[in-house]
Amino acid sequence: MLKLPATTTRQGFIALAGGLDLEGSGTLVKPGSLIGAENFEPKIGGGYGRIGGYERYDGRPPPSDAQVRLFAPVGTPFEACTPGQTLTGSVSGATGVVAYATPQLIALTKRVGTFTPGENLLRGATLIGSTRNTEPSSDPLTLNEVLAAAEDVYRADIGMPPGSGPLRGGAVLNNEVFVFRNNAGGTACVAYKATSAGWVAAQQLWEVAFTGGGTRYDEGSTLSKGGVTATVRRAVVETGDWGGSAAGRLIITAPVGGNFTAGAAAGGGTCTLSGAATAITLLPGGVWQFKEHNFTGDPSRRRLYGCDGVNRPMEFDGTVMVPLTTGMPANMPAQAVEVHRNHLFLAFVGSVQHSAPADPYRWTPVRGAAELGAGDRVTGMLSLSGQETSAALLVLCRNSANVVYGTSSADWKMVNLSTRAGGKPYALRQVNVAMALDDQGVRVISPTQAFGNFSFDTATDRLRRLAVGLEPVASIVDPVNGRYKLLTAEGYGLSGAPGQDGRMSWGQLNLRRTVSCAFDGELNGEAALFFGDASGMLYRMDRGRGFDGEPITAWCRLAYSSLGSPLLRKSFRVAELEMRGGSAGQLRAQADFSFGDTAIQPTPVLSSGFQGPPAYWDVGNWDTGTWDGQYATRVRFRIEGNGVNVSLLLNSRSRNELPHEIFGVTVTFIPRRSER
Repeated sequence: MLKLPATTTRQGFIALAGGLDLEGSGTLVKPGSLIGAENFEPKIGGGYGRIGGYERYDGRPPPSDAQVRLFAPVGTPFEACTPGQTLTGSVSGATGVVAYATPQLIALTKRVGTFTPGENLLRGATLIGSTRNTEPSSDPLTLNEVLAAAEDVYRADIGMPPGSGPLRGGAVLNNEVFVFRNNAGGTACVAYKATSAGWVAAQQLWEVAFTGGGTRYDEGSTLSKGGVTATVRRAVVETGDWGGSAAGRLIITAPVGGNFTAGAAAGGGTCTLSGAATAITLLPGGVWQFKEHNFTGDPSRRRLYGCDGVNRPMEFDGTVMVPLTTGMPANMPAQAVEVHRNHLFLAFVGSVQHSAPADPYRWTPVRGAAELGAGDRVTGMLSLSGQETSAALLVLCRNSANVVYGTSSADWKMVNLSTRAGGKPYALRQVNVAMALDDQGVRVISPTQAFGNFSFDTATDRLRRLAVGLEPVASIVDPVNGRYKLLTAEGYGLSGAPGQDGRMSWGQLNLRRTVSCAFDGELNGEAALFFGDASGMLYRMDRGRGFDGEPITAWCRLAYSSLGSPLLRKSFRVAELEMRGGSAGQLRAQADFSFGDTAIQPTPVLSSGFQGPPAYWDVGNWDTGTWDGQYATRVRFRIEGNGVNVSLLLNSRSRNELPHEIFGVTVTFIPRRSER
């Protein structure tokens, strides 16, 4: 064998891709995969990203939107200030709240007005100091501290909805966020809306049954009988039609002048009331799941349709709550909901029922409603693309799976997909394909040419030990990054994205919160991911610099790589990490050799800083980027050690940094001799 000169230096590149692989061993694990990780997520096509932060949310200005104005003193250092104090410009009269203060630098946030260059800063009548004519620059790491401190100021304003216990679900509709929580006494569940003033409870409405509906009651019209009146918020026709045979319920405001009694009613329409009106209340407990849909051609009538396993299913438009009457007894509430082929589908244990087409209020067969038997407890339903028809309904049960083909009750056909594999509650979602979790891990349910038209394959073979036995309380989809996330009550979870090989790549999450629910939607054209915790707080994910002001701890261990020569002993010298930071930050690394051979000492823990992204003119705010920064950067670690292969352990912990991404590692080494 040719012996290489001892001074020959070589380099090998490791592309980071593949995600967690906890089942392979030795050289069978692909270089660039992870053999351990927490709070690193795979990116579509390759690379890993540290998880984004999360911040509390109630509709008021979010912490991550905080902006600052920096001041430096002229001559005499600033007098001592405390975060939260208000300072005023002596000339401009502008005000700001102290976010960060040292004798040489003050950062103000929540500014009102425009400060005059060079004016004095006052706390009441006390002079804090004179300021320079220009805003000072700040090194990137200090700027991280300043912006994180500004987030703290805004964070203190944001609270949880009134009540007790955990959040019981939520949804986004028409750029508004809604959550559900038990009241203070735990006797009822209440809906809340996030507003610029914080959480506001939805108005409590009433319902009254009617028959013989003649003239329709429009929304906003008056219902009257005798001296009792109310405003109609929704007319719910369940059988018959206006003109004499309509029957159903009127959703109304609280009656004024007493309560209604049976008999002919007037006002904005005509009908016969069946008796007294009753307040619409929700039983406590349960976890609300919603589907958004519009059964009409009016774009303003997008509504939520939900169930929680405790109450009657409901329609909710953010203001008007309409409990749905399906004919099922009160002690058999729905546990899954979906809209398919313009029908509202609900699952009651093993019974799958749907409304009349384009009408979620009618549940009678004469109008097209129907029932299908699943033969097992239904845990989720999902409308998805198929090949036999243009759309199919996946009915996932605890230990089986079915697909419903057809267009209506006239031609529905339920086909069994699996009699052994099913899914757990709260886990069925669609990314590009349907994904669910069963006892053997995450399943990918995708169209195929095979019999049945859908395959039912396991996507977590490489991390079976994590996926098997996982009990989710929620799942969400990040459409921007193509990620499917499963969350457990303990705050742990899995995050998966399509990899370079077409398979799902996975990372492990630890949110360090007790999760009670999660949901996703769109706010002002931007994807929005939320989760609620056991304390009753709502958090928006992928926002801010930390975990609601607390540090994010993230680490990953790369698979051992022999750089193409598994039996060649090498003297490793340098590892250069190709990465990109959302802000400046610090990354720590430690190298280990020869599959962790205890006779070979790993390197000490090494630390290196990195720059944030470049800032561009007319993009972002002054002093929030590095004007001469690079699109990507290389972070260098000296890894002095010998062995046949090398693995890097990467770690970061900060409450001040934005997420960073890592793409590849170039390792410099000197070849030595073959192992014997």
